[in-house]
Amino acid sequence: TSNVEVIGCTPTPPPTMVPTVRPTLPPLTVETIFDSNNGFAGNSFDVDNFSDQPITITGWEFNVESLNGLDTVTGRLFWREEDTANGAEQDPDGWTQLGNDVTVVSAGRDNPTAFNFGEDITIPPNGGSRGFFWILTSGRARYTNGADVFVSDDGNVAIFTYRGIGDCEQPGDECSLFSPRIVNTRISYRLSDSSATEATVGSNNTDAMKAKREKDFDFVGILPFNEENHDDGSPNPAYTEEKQEGKTIKSP
Repeated sequence: TSNVEVIGCTPTPPPTMVPTVRPTLPPLTVETIFDSNNGFAGNSFDVDNFSDQPITITGWEFNVESLNGLDTVTGRLFWREEDTANGAEQDPDGWTQLGNDVTVVSAGRDNPTAFNFGEDITIPPNGGSRGFFWILTSGRARYTNGADVFVSDDGNVAIFTYRGIGDCEQPGDECSLFSPRIVNTRISYRLSDSSATEATVGSNNTDAMKAKREKDFDFVGILPFNEENHDDGSPNPAYTEEKQEGKTIKSP
């Protein structure tokens, strides 16, 4: 018999494969202002994507205040892809409601209040545009006199502001329109391609943005509001006869 000890060999297990997890990028944002001097039921505006990749809007915040002793407001949002919202507010054709009506607790005047409409919307690249018609069916939308273009920090996404809206619940109604008015909003978005890490502005998009700005409105920036009443007829607490004499804009 042999006195040699036989030592068994344990096979080396195969390496464990760990999937590569791509970090979740925080949402990107573009916003106008939350410094209102007027208000009624809503606003019309465009969101344009001047980057080289599609974007998907995932979140909305607006400047709203509740009325009649309530804490809540109810809002809805319509969009169109055939053309700008500018001049289409009273046209019933071409508009689609985004998701559903949303009732939320207002964060108060000049504070962002989030609205989850239950549906995202994608805007194509290289100057793709969507027009929006934002309206409250209860509560008051706060906005600012004037017109301007508000661009994201990376230069990829722009909000073109148009009119204040009142006395209606959807596009095509005989709405009261007030212009120019700046919607008070913050929009969260992401690149639609989940594998993409960044987008860049296309070579011709700066010219496209400039051309649209010149075509749509004489963008004059923020304007004071010196009328005795707001667009919805409520008293303007900033009104004085002295300001009225030197007013720079008059509501329709």
